[in-house]
Amino acid sequence: EADPGLIAALSVQNVVRNQKYRPATFVVQVLYEQFRFFFNLYFLAVALSQFIPSLQVGFLFTYIAPLVFVLGVTLLKEGYDDYQRHVRD
Repeated sequence: EADPGLIAALSVQNVVRNQKYRPATFVVQVLYEQFRFFFNLYFLAVALSQFIPSLQVGFLFTYIAPLVFVLGVTLLKEGYDDYQRHVRD
């Protein structure tokens, strides 16, 4: 006869997790998903080009701020949505 404690220790819990992200990789995954879109990648390239003095057109802030704002809002939204999935589980 098998020991019930051993069976319980070796059995796999039947748990469903609907979370999309892990805490350690959250920022990397969200940024990867965002830069897969052409326009986000385009605006990143334009913002980075402003670090080269011969290509600089205006203030660096005017190129980087909108991109940082959009990515920040997206990170907050994705974090909130993933937290809601965690609470529902």
